[in-house]
Amino acid sequence: MFGAHLVRLDLGFVERGEQADPLLLEIAAESTDRESVQELRSALRSHRGGTPVRLVLCYRDRRTVLAVDDYPVTVSSALLGELRAVRGVKVLREATRITAAGLANTPGGY
Repeated sequence: MFGAHLVRLDLGFVERGEQADPLLLEIAAESTDRESVQELRSALRSHRGGTPVRLVLCYRDRRTVLAVDDYPVTVSSALLGELRAVRGVKVLREATRITAAGLANTPGGY
């Protein structure tokens, strides 16, 4: 699965107002299985590029933001369509500038 490639994400750059352009995805642990993880991995690999990917892993009342550094992508309508078709995955934010205000306005506070 993705476990070997995940690291906790330091969001200190948000407080400093630095530039960042991640593709932010939410993944619901309860509705995700091995097949949907394979589909997610395949979609990310098929659209390799320079945009970092961040996963917001949701389990019950907990949310953990994880960096998926081995899977940078090129954001396109094709990629977004593939991601939206993966069970348990939701696109929270396409690659944009992150600011403290923008983070606060994202669903779930991310």
